[in-house]
Amino acid sequence: AADRLRVMTYAYHWSTSGPGPIAPLFWVEQVMAFATSVVTSQKVYMGVHFYGMDWESATGTGSSLTWEGVQAILLDHTEATPQWAAEDEWGRPVAESWFTYTDENGVQHEVWYADSTTVAARLPLVEQYGLGGIAIWRLGGEDPANWNSIAVILHPASRIYLPIALTE
Repeated sequence: AADRLRVMTYAYHWSTSGPGPIAPLFWVEQVMAFATSVVTSQKVYMGVHFYGMDWESATGTGSSLTWEGVQAILLDHTEATPQWAAEDEWGRPVAESWFTYTDENGVQHEVWYADSTTVAARLPLVEQYGLGGIAIWRLGGEDPANWNSIAVILHPASRIYLPIALTE
């Protein structure tokens, strides 16, 4: 018996797989649907990645990146424009950020990473499947805005609206 099951719903693409989304939403949802079909949903914790990957096109190998690493590449390579992958070529939801750039040696790179929009796109699955919560992979190098996304979507107390009383 287990009190919790932390499911690794990231590394769909990894360092030697070639470039692509780290945790495409369609796949995360499929994994959560299966996990909750065989384990009590409140015991299931969905893995959420806070890292990025930078793949060299020539070799197809990648290295992991922190949020700061992603931002440094974007500052050094002004031609790199962050993109939002809403869907893949088959119309399946991906919901992950990415961009391409060329390094100083002329090598093309493809970067996929988790920003607050990426994280926020996965969090509704917690309520949809009645999960126990999330398990975060790689603390300490995340987009600082991830915490606000988590608070707003998962923590009901963060949805407090204070009424303004008008008195004369």
